[in-house]
Amino acid sequence: MRKTVFVLAVLVLAGLATAQPSFITTMFASNNGGSTDWVNMFDVNIINPSGLQILSLDVNISSTSTFAIAVYVTPNTYVGNDGNPAAWTKVSTGNGVGKGTDVPAPVDVTDFILAPGSYGMGIHYTGVSMRYTNGTGTNQNYQNADIALQLGLVRGGFFTGSTFTPRVWNGTIYYMPAVTLTGSGSGAPGTNLDFALSAGSDAGLGYQMGSSFGTGPILIDSRKLELSLDDLLVLSASGALPTVFQNYAGVLDPSGKAAARLSIPNLPVLKGIRIYTAFVTLKASAPSGIASISNTFMFTIQ
Repeated sequence: MRKTVFVLAVLVLAGLATAQPSFITTMFASNNGGSTDWVNMFDVNIINPSGLQILSLDVNISSTSTFAIAVYVTPNTYVGNDGNPAAWTKVSTGNGVGKGTDVPAPVDVTDFILAPGSYGMGIHYTGVSMRYTNGTGTNQNYQNADIALQLGLVRGGFFTGSTFTPRVWNGTIYYMPAVTLTGSGSGAPGTNLDFALSAGSDAGLGYQMGSSFGTGPILIDSRKLELSLDDLLVLSASGALPTVFQNYAGVLDPSGKAAARLSIPNLPVLKGIRIYTAFVTLKASAPSGIASISNTFMFTIQ
């Protein structure tokens, strides 16, 4: 109970500390550029065994006008897929304001998760001309302990038009280790929804789950928990109904995993209600006492 009270207090009052994401930067020293509707493409290898949650980007824009980007991924590599829009999935969008050539322009893209493995990534620019650097064979690879980038090419259109290669995307990717929540079950009244929690970098830490009727968000320092601070969240996180909200608090195993369950009451009146669920991992020395925040899993009671 003391842990639950602590977490709820954090959700309401947090704001004094700031969690700093990790990042990887290529360069901001362009010698070439494209036009609106062009796409930068490169390969991304996620090394971190937990996967990564991508939080935001910096890009190189020639003007000081507003612009939009969309982020696309394709399995394995962009090579051979650069002219095939059907091979790509849009995973994020964001808006920014250019800062002028070779000055990083921040874009708060919608968060997305990349599991460990290799991907092609495409960044599509709308309403602005992006800047990039010609590849030389010595300026195309960047790597840290979590992520490796191999760059890349440019298409003069939305996965169409002329190809220019090699070209080095000018940018920064900000991220944190991914913490994922998945669920399975029919979602019908009188049945169970089973949750799988995974946070490989937080093995052995305590966790607290919560369910709510909305996505809030609740601000936790510079981070967001995409749940609403409503009656369902308080009830699910309080431990008051342990037969309904099962294992909503506990400790991650040595591999950073845990299981929880929502036992849906057998009440037909619940049909059509959307439920949002997420969890945090707990660490006293972390900003706001919270080490990581999961994605939000949504389901509708059927």
